[in-house]
Amino acid sequence: MKQKTQAEFNMMANYLFPFAQEMIRKTGSFFPFGGFINAQGKFEMYAAYNGEEHPEPKEILAILTVGFKEGAANGRMRAFGARVDVRTIPPGETKKTDAVLLSMEHEDGIGVNAFLPYRKRMFRG
Repeated sequence: MKQKTQAEFNMMANYLFPFAQEMIRKTGSFFPFGGFINAQGKFEMYAAYNGEEHPEPKEILAILTVGFKEGAANGRMRAFGARVDVRTIPPGETKKTDAVLLSMEHEDGIGVNAFLPYRKRMFRG
């Protein structure tokens, strides 16, 4: 992977993973959201809204995807990534667990999926 591409993926991950973790701590989950690297190389958060108070996560992800495609096509975005609350089986495990999925794509054609497993805690302290 090119050094610039890796650096831009790291920049997105460094913003998006902590925000997802904060939302999980505060509310126990989150709706899909994302961010992108703009044409000037700066990170920007990106969210979608369909007008509903409790939308289906798939609908929000679809709106994000359309926005990312439009942003990439018009040169506004060099790289973009979406965060989604998922269930997955981590390597070496046999049971599904909650995880944050970061799915990223770059203008150079590289795509990466990264998972951060987490556990919801009933009692914090």
